[in-house]
Amino acid sequence: MASRDNKMSEQRKKKSYAAFLIDRPSNASQLHQGNQGAIITLMNCLRQRLVLTAGSKKSEHQNIASGADGGGSMGFLLAKYQNSSSAAAKKTSVYDTLLQLIDEFDATGAAEIFRLLLERRTAIPLFVPDSRKHHLNLFRHITIPGVNTRLGEDQSLFRVAVISCCQRNVSQTTEIMKSVFNVQSVHRQDLSTGSLSSNPLIAEIGVGCLVIEATSKTAQKVQHVLVIHVIGEFRHLWKCLQHFVSYLLVEDSTIEEERFCHMFPKDEETTSTTHPATALGLDAFNFSCVWTPSMGEMSHEFVVTGNGFCLRVEGQLRGETLSLFKDTVSAALEMVIQSNCTTSQEQKMLHEIPVLIEEAYSPLECVSPSAVHWSDCHSVQRLGDVKKFEFLLQKYYLKRAKIEEAKVEHCLNNEMVAQFEDEIRKNELAKRGEQELGPLLKKIQELSTLYAESLSNAVRETGLVSKLKKDLNSGKTELIDSALNVEHLWRELSHLYTDMEPEKRSSSIQKIPRLAAQHLLDGFPLELLDGDSNMIRQDWIKVVLYELGKLVERKRMFVLSVMGVQSSGKSTMLNTMFGIKMRTSVGQCTRGVNMQLLAVEGRPEYDYILLLDTEGTRAPEYHGLPGSEKRDNQMATLSILLSDATIIIIPCENDAAVKEILPIVLMAYDGTKLAERNGSRLSSRMFFLYNRIDTSQASKLDNIIPTLGTSLHTAFNQVQKLTGNLTNLKSESPFGSFNLHSSSSTSDRDVIILGNVKSNYEPPGDVPDEAYGEALIKFREHIHQQRVVSNVEGEAWESRTLEGFSSYIKEVWYCICSADFNFNFATVIERMTFDQLDIEYKLKEQELSEAYMKFFTNIKKKMRKMNERKTNVASAACPMTIVDPSNNNNEDYSSFITQLNYIISPTLKKLDDEVKVIVGGNGREKWGAQFLQMWKLNKKEQQEI
Repeated sequence: MASRDNKMSEQRKKKSYAAFLIDRPSNASQLHQGNQGAIITLMNCLRQRLVLTAGSKKSEHQNIASGADGGGSMGFLLAKYQNSSSAAAKKTSVYDTLLQLIDEFDATGAAEIFRLLLERRTAIPLFVPDSRKHHLNLFRHITIPGVNTRLGEDQSLFRVAVISCCQRNVSQTTEIMKSVFNVQSVHRQDLSTGSLSSNPLIAEIGVGCLVIEATSKTAQKVQHVLVIHVIGEFRHLWKCLQHFVSYLLVEDSTIEEERFCHMFPKDEETTSTTHPATALGLDAFNFSCVWTPSMGEMSHEFVVTGNGFCLRVEGQLRGETLSLFKDTVSAALEMVIQSNCTTSQEQKMLHEIPVLIEEAYSPLECVSPSAVHWSDCHSVQRLGDVKKFEFLLQKYYLKRAKIEEAKVEHCLNNEMVAQFEDEIRKNELAKRGEQELGPLLKKIQELSTLYAESLSNAVRETGLVSKLKKDLNSGKTELIDSALNVEHLWRELSHLYTDMEPEKRSSSIQKIPRLAAQHLLDGFPLELLDGDSNMIRQDWIKVVLYELGKLVERKRMFVLSVMGVQSSGKSTMLNTMFGIKMRTSVGQCTRGVNMQLLAVEGRPEYDYILLLDTEGTRAPEYHGLPGSEKRDNQMATLSILLSDATIIIIPCENDAAVKEILPIVLMAYDGTKLAERNGSRLSSRMFFLYNRIDTSQASKLDNIIPTLGTSLHTAFNQVQKLTGNLTNLKSESPFGSFNLHSSSSTSDRDVIILGNVKSNYEPPGDVPDEAYGEALIKFREHIHQQRVVSNVEGEAWESRTLEGFSSYIKEVWYCICSADFNFNFATVIERMTFDQLDIEYKLKEQELSEAYMKFFTNIKKKMRKMNERKTNVASAACPMTIVDPSNNNNEDYSSFITQLNYIISPTLKKLDDEVKVIVGGNGREKWGAQFLQMWKLNKKEQQEI
């Protein structure tokens, strides 16, 4: 029992994933001495996708230069000797620092470290010697990039082991890993700097890419392989290798007592005629290769075995030797594919293989995926169905959100609202489709193609085009309704808590807000704006932030938001800048507005950063659906007004967010109490990030900045023109002290221009580009300096408290609701077009009213004269008869109405034609049906009057 308590106490001391996300200044490692500074440096390199190093920035660039030689020549080997012998000062081993970093964290933090290493195709240590922990069980939670299977459970990839019998300072297996399998080893970095690991055994596993060159019959292809790399006393791992590996590649030693053949005691039955594989202890492997370095020309011996081959090679590690290794691995892989054989035994999953048991190693504590049970997991066949048919509270909330929207747009009276709510409660929930996201995406792509073809081919069958458009919109709606992520679970929990009366909440339900607050503290995002209803559940957010305030001591925040069109790289940018892992895959991008809390160290101005990741605007799945423009504009306005600083992402010079959405935000902001309080300036400091730009084209770079300045100036002028300079937006820019030009350095601008996050998107080059991460670090520091430290705008920046931010959300949301009408337009130009249409239409309404009034007055005069003549005639014929005016027969009245309609009909036809011309003008098609219906009702009302 005491041993178990000690183990649990030790586990509690480990840092969690949230500690890995702590934001620090770029010079944070200089504030710590010894190993801690090196650990922080390496952690930042991992999080921000930089070159792995445990030293300073200067040594980092040196490491890049020294590791650039990929040929594996003897010069490279001599450089290693020189580095190891002439080091004047002790250097930090990156491999040892990595082991210390892993050992500081629990399974959640270690899993994130492994994910980031695999992302850059760098090998992962199999175990940590100091804590006697191996990671084979944890690998069950690690997804292999590009393969989408778990590392610890994969049985599909070809498996290779590269082991070295040489001393660590002369081993060349890291060059084999890099040149043959495109896997980086952290030990290679140590070799290039002469800072070797102090551990006697280096053991790591990576996911490599074997590039099989094209032939006359086949095209070039890339095969993923699992590669275990071992340097040192590998006999401790021999049983593990025998169970796991299909192809064994050995770097033999030139020192007799260290040679591979002496590592194992010879069997008494071994003779000179014994098969080479058996003599060397390689008979457990179908494919094996033993390479002995030498200064002479390359020579090799190839022996075919029962299910494979054994290869002996001597020579320098030059191009022809590396090509031979690659060719034999490719041949072995092809043989496995053709014969469906793997090893002499059934291939086991990595977590099933015993490792270092005799050395008293134990697995790092983590929950096994097979041990996670949901009470209803067997009944749930499709996750989409769970959202559609089980999340009833969210369905009810969506209908309530429509009521709130109707209140704002149409000012429904209380009776109508009550009646509407009763109907919602009584009506049976509509059933939705049962298709999963994959088929839905395919369906939408097919419908989009058909619809585009029908338009491009100038199809005149209106019914067909209309049907295709209707089917496309229906497919998009179904796709949106079928997506299921963690935020949907939190939505349902939030409704469960807020919809229940406080006195009826059980103890479990009362804990929901605190669990949500802890979810934020643990480093995971929580939804602020519901991506489906486009509403903020203010009572829910308020109680979550209240609980968050109870969990933290320091409560000062800096709020940073990011916005841009869909797939512009917003989440990717945040992931690189702050080391987080927001969703970036297609179909799983951010919905609504998500907030994520990061702790801060080394910045005295605030204790936390609150990141607001906004769903991409102009999303294809919403294009053409009712209210899509309003949805985009509301999200963008919320993101900007809530934050201290906003980064606007502009992909490939597509500045639609600047030209279209930003003016709408300004127009909504203008005239509000927030604008009055801030002197008409936006409270958020604006920064712009261009990405996916070919930075090698100087002319393109020179044009980007002036174009942005023109777009901002145009946007401001459009809003001024629309508002007529009658409100807060006078001549002063609402962007505050936005710095577009800098005479000294581009680093002083509030604009950054980047290439791609990866230099290549096809393996094996699909790894993060270090230059992208370095540029973002500088930009991050620039944002902090300009918004927080520098007193450019004449007022000192003040941090936000959790309580103050909660109140501010309510104030901003009220501002958004007040400007509801403005959000219905995609651009300010569209709003101006609508206003002009409305003016012209009202003039026609006035002409219609005047025409009816004119002709009705004339007819009325004729009716009076007619009645007077009839009265006079009747009186003359019979003087004693009293004429009753009420006896005027209806036939006369009908004849006058007929006459009125006849007289006014030419005018009506003329006005009808003029209205059609007005409504059908360029850019006015969107409101054509609406205004024609209004015209029809107006004519009817005039006739009834």
